[in-house]
Amino acid sequence: MKLATKGLLLICIPVAVQVVIIVTFATLLWRAQSFAVHEAHAKEIIGECDKLVLDGFQIARKVLKLSGETELVTPEELKMLKTHAAILTEQLPADGMRAEAEEISAVLNSFYNLLMQVRASELASDYKFEKAMFKVIENLMGKISRVIDVVNSQQLEDSSQRQQLEELISRLFFVSVGLCVVLTFGLAYFAYIYLRRPLMRMADNAEKMSKRLPLEAVPVQGGDELAQLERLFHDVNDAVNDAFERERNLITHAADVVCSIDEKGNLINANPYTSLLLKFDEDELKGASIFDMVSAADCAKVDSLFQTSTRSGTTRVEEIQMVTKDKTVIDTAWSIIWSKSDQSFFSVVHDITERKELERLKQDFIAMISHDLRTPLMSLNSSFELVESGAVGEVPTEAKPQLSRAIKNTEHLIDLVNDLLDFEKLEAGRMDFDLSDCKLIDIIEQAKGMVESLAATKHISIVVEKCDHRCRVDSRKILQVIINLLSNALKHAPESSTIAIKTRTLGDKIEVSVHDRGAGVPEALSRSIFMPFEQVAGDPTAKLGTGLGLAICKLIVEGQSGTIGVRTSDFGQGSGFWFTVNSAQS
Repeated sequence: MKLATKGLLLICIPVAVQVVIIVTFATLLWRAQSFAVHEAHAKEIIGECDKLVLDGFQIARKVLKLSGETELVTPEELKMLKTHAAILTEQLPADGMRAEAEEISAVLNSFYNLLMQVRASELASDYKFEKAMFKVIENLMGKISRVIDVVNSQQLEDSSQRQQLEELISRLFFVSVGLCVVLTFGLAYFAYIYLRRPLMRMADNAEKMSKRLPLEAVPVQGGDELAQLERLFHDVNDAVNDAFERERNLITHAADVVCSIDEKGNLINANPYTSLLLKFDEDELKGASIFDMVSAADCAKVDSLFQTSTRSGTTRVEEIQMVTKDKTVIDTAWSIIWSKSDQSFFSVVHDITERKELERLKQDFIAMISHDLRTPLMSLNSSFELVESGAVGEVPTEAKPQLSRAIKNTEHLIDLVNDLLDFEKLEAGRMDFDLSDCKLIDIIEQAKGMVESLAATKHISIVVEKCDHRCRVDSRKILQVIINLLSNALKHAPESSTIAIKTRTLGDKIEVSVHDRGAGVPEALSRSIFMPFEQVAGDPTAKLGTGLGLAICKLIVEGQSGTIGVRTSDFGQGSGFWFTVNSAQS
């Protein structure tokens, strides 16, 4: 049964019972009222009969001169007699005595006629008149007595029925009170069973859920909304338990230190990996000071990290050196957040020892390239150029192509080394930018002049859109970016085509874009093309580059608060590489 149906029953049943009781009482009271009206009507009839008898006797006494009076009957007395007679004959049919009313009316007419004859002195006081008068009066008295007897008998019967009705109303009152009491307790029990008990069970389950205790089972029966809500509550509890279990497993099996630390820096809880990383037993970790596991040089850094997290409520990552039980130093990255509700720090510590070792190897590799590879390559390239110029003797004709290729390969290697060194400096944030106000068109024209010889070999024209924008940039680095984008465009543009350089204002930024008519960059590579060593697969010109040019451009532009990207060329074919720089006004 649905909850709405149960609620409807709780409302409709008492209302229906009350309506039945009210209708029953109204019917009985109406019947009692009808008895009262009928009794009052009977009293009125008897009263009119008494008045009619009294008026008749008074008139008869005058007519028969029984009172010693000698005056005649007055018109007012006759009128009063006629009025009482009319009222009586009007009331009798209402009690089902139409025949009696007609008979009384006929007798009264005879009596009235006799009186009128006396009034007109048509009759004298003789024996016949008196006999007729007595006969009429006797007949009238008989009719009125009969009416009074009938009315009295009906009144006695009505009185008996009214007494029975009053007893019935009294009994019905007590029965109704008892029924209402039983109904009230019954509906209260119904509400307790089907409404209050499930709500209490859910409240109890909610408290158990907050304490992570097993919930009380849901009864199998029941298909109303409360039962569905209870089942849903259990499903939510199961889902929460599953989530807690997954979170617990995630923390337990995580390859990072996950721990909670009190305000004094003592460990409260830690996952099993903590013991594995720091080589302490679990019992040794509980209550141990985290500062005893941090190198002396980084203790102040940890304290500052705690204070910052407490004050701002934010988290930041900090590299900290930790010391294991066997005094081994490991590099770690800490992330800490302060919990006001628990009054403790929650920290995730990631072991970055291998990453730091790789960074050191990378630095050694870069240093090796810088000192041990670039210098010999430049010396070798100078020697090749010296030989090609004929300074050490005439070069055989068949050796010139091989010598030219050797020079180009050496230059390619030098470019690769230079790009690698620039990329490493930019990525590490060790390259400084010398910002100044510059005319953007001067930088673009300078870049165009530096690649015009390469453009001439492919009969490509470079068109520069005139502009008067002033920007605040490192002109030498932005020049490198434009040259790189123009070089890419020249590699991919077909011979005898056009490359366009355009500028436009975007708020406080200025956009510079280079457009060609080449094959273009696939949409899937529009973002990854700026990653190191990322090139378009199958592009025959890819082997001509180092794969670092666009990555270097991205680092230079973003290092000066700009953005870089690629879209379809304004020619409708090819690529449109663009980047933004700050205007001088910004």
